Amino acid sequence: MTQTRTLSAMALIAWACAQMFLVDAHAACDDSVKRSTPNTDFKFLAGGAIVQHKQTALVWQRCPEGMTFIAGTAGDRSRDTCSGTASTFSLEGARQLQEKVNSGAGREGATGWRLPTMEELASIVEEACQVPAINTAVFPNTPVTWFWAAAPKALPAGPGQAWGIGFGAGGYYTGRNDHGAVRLVRGAR
Repeated sequence: MTQTRTLSAMALIAWACAQMFLVDAHAACDDSVKRSTPNTDFKFLAGGAIVQHKQTALVWQRCPEGMTFIAGTAGDRSRDTCSGTASTFSLEGARQLQEKVNSGAGREGATGWRLPTMEELASIVEEACQVPAINTAVFPNTPVTWFWAAAPKALPAGPGQAWGIGFGAGGYYTGRNDHGAVRLVRGAR
């Protein structure tokens, strides 16, 4: 019986870990809560591969690193998708990634891509939705995991801690040696 419980516990742990990276194209949203990131707040650019957040003037990748943008029908952004699996990086790996992306021609014909600050990353959290806590029409197939931020937030995280935001529920994450997803941004700081 002990072996059965151990196997059941291992299966439950494996299932829970897999859930962190599942993609849910239809987030659980509370229709009684006003949307914090409605579709009208975004302008689609580069054939839909990137968006500009009108409130912040930031330009965001629609797909996390490791996923590929696939445009839907011309003029119908609701059919856009991101395919594949989001890559995860150590903090140092995420910083190296932004340098690599900006060498040469950059991405989508532009350089200046970088990790977002905590405040910038928080600006795309959809407060009316969870699992993922993001507007999935604008950021399709976002994995339910956390994403790195570039600069520490002014909260006591402890020495050497780095910050990110989890898009399961939109909460803060602190860590240093873990691996997180990356969504690059460019524009104002």
